[in-house]
Amino acid sequence: MTICTYKEKYSNYETKKDEIFHCQENCKNGKTYCIFHETFSIKDSSPAKISEMQKRLTELIDSAIKNQEDLKLIGFFIPALTIQNKRFKNVYCNYGKFFGNISINQCFFKNFSLNNSTFYCDNIDFSKNTFSGNVYAMYANLKGKKIDFSKIEYKGFEVNFNNTTLNSIQEIDFSNSHFPSAAFFQSTVFISQLAINFSNCMFWGQISFQTKFISNQLVMFHFSQFWGNIISFSGCEFYKRGVTFNQAKFFRVNAVIGFTDISFTCKEVSFHKITCFGEIQFTGSRFNLEKKVDFDHSQFFNTSNFKEYNFSKGIITFNNTNFQTVEFNDAQFSNVYFEKTGFKKTNFSHTKFLEKAYFFDCKCKDSAFFHYIIFEQPQKIIFKTHDLSNFSFINTDITRILFADNAKFGNDKKDLYKTYDERIFNLKFKKVIESKEEIELGDLLSLYRNLRENYEYRLRYDLAGKFFIREMELKRKFKKVNSIPSFAKNSIARKVLHTLKLFRYVETKTDSYIIKNNWWRRNFFSLIGIYRLISNYGESLFFAFIFISLIFFIFTIFWYFQSNATTTNPSIFQYKEFDNHTQWNLSMKRSISDLIPFFPFKIDPPSIYDYFLKALGVLSFGIVFISLKRKFERRFRH
Repeated sequence: MTICTYKEKYSNYETKKDEIFHCQENCKNGKTYCIFHETFSIKDSSPAKISEMQKRLTELIDSAIKNQEDLKLIGFFIPALTIQNKRFKNVYCNYGKFFGNISINQCFFKNFSLNNSTFYCDNIDFSKNTFSGNVYAMYANLKGKKIDFSKIEYKGFEVNFNNTTLNSIQEIDFSNSHFPSAAFFQSTVFISQLAINFSNCMFWGQISFQTKFISNQLVMFHFSQFWGNIISFSGCEFYKRGVTFNQAKFFRVNAVIGFTDISFTCKEVSFHKITCFGEIQFTGSRFNLEKKVDFDHSQFFNTSNFKEYNFSKGIITFNNTNFQTVEFNDAQFSNVYFEKTGFKKTNFSHTKFLEKAYFFDCKCKDSAFFHYIIFEQPQKIIFKTHDLSNFSFINTDITRILFADNAKFGNDKKDLYKTYDERIFNLKFKKVIESKEEIELGDLLSLYRNLRENYEYRLRYDLAGKFFIREMELKRKFKKVNSIPSFAKNSIARKVLHTLKLFRYVETKTDSYIIKNNWWRRNFFSLIGIYRLISNYGESLFFAFIFISLIFFIFTIFWYFQSNATTTNPSIFQYKEFDNHTQWNLSMKRSISDLIPFFPFKIDPPSIYDYFLKALGVLSFGIVFISLKRKFERRFRH
């Protein structure tokens, strides 16, 4: 008999070098290959030949176990195989071709290799085994009714299924397995008519799933635990039914968990009740779903990154979810729900909302930025959240979205309408800030105008007036200039002037300056300050009435003090006792004629005091007219 001429290169686990495997099996009838390496077909092979192959295979297995030698089945045709409760050293099945039922259970292996192997089996069952070394199944092709790798203990350094295809009519099961320091499923393809199951798994180290999942039922990672520093599902593709990570836990605080650039073209995706202590990233993921993505009741204790998150179809929910720091910059949502969601720091800047967005009873401890947002259907955007004191809407059109009836934008009872942005803006003037201010004064004014228009559109005129007052307060206190005196730019001089409250300013990103007016200027020596004192910026007719009444009373007393109430040359040094009713009546008539703008002067020629009172009357009644005009415009504008 001649020796089989089959040879193939493989990597030796012990020497860690590439070696050449030379088959030592005998050939029959002058053939060049042994029964395990000659062309084989289950249909064309006789039962006697299959029985002979199985008998010889059993002998090779028993010999390897008995002598604690490596079992090398490289390139073997294996018609069927059943092994239980055996202890192996290293097993090499590279380039093997498996047929029939393959059942290897409750065995112990050191290292195991299925690289470049092919399975055309009814069932492939490797469940309940223990591997103390590495497991390699790269570039393999597993096809069977059911593929079972469940309840396996991987204790070595690496499990590697890169570039492998697993195709099953029924379920592909990796559930309840313990994975070691590294597990790789890169460029792996899972195809199943039923479920693909990784539930209740323990991943102790680095894992990488750059995988394509095609399944009529769910791909399941629920109740799995991840303890590694690097956890990557980036680049995965999910088709047909979807994937669930329900109640999965990511424990490592300094871990980076990647779900970036994933394509979800399926019915549903669920991250329900997951717990994540590390940084998790969903940047660039794309969702094209029939149903929804569920992040409800999840806990994120570190940074969560949803930048460029593309959800253009279906529904996504974050109900009862808690975030620490979360980024939604440049994301795109179709229909999104945040009900009783907790935020610490969140950023939605440059996000696009295509249809519905509901924010119900959300809590924000630090800040929530909604800058440069696009609401394509603003009438479907609802903020039914009572406390909006830490929400920022700078440079976003919010004129048609719906706020809760009891929404408050301030953080104290003194002022419920001073927004987060104004509070931060004011802090810049309490100490010297060398950095340039990003918020422009015009941005703040636009924010209050948008809020005012929003509430006017909703016919909430009383609250619209509150935001108008906030807008006017900013105009009264601050002004924007293109330059400031050179001495004020000196750091020492600036600190002195700032401490004495003589000259305070901040520099903006556009190289302009925002100056805070001093107390006298903003309260008395400016028209807007006087406007505030007279009528609270036209929002208080009561203030205006008190002001007009006070003027009328002062000038009536002034005329009464004169020796003659109709004198054309009154003096403040004359005195008249309060016992002349005719004098009193003349004084009142003179004050009324002078105060009311369209009444003629009572005295001819009028004195300078008459002209002064007429000017005050024009100012007072003008303010009343403007206030009434604005109130009527609000009621009939929308």
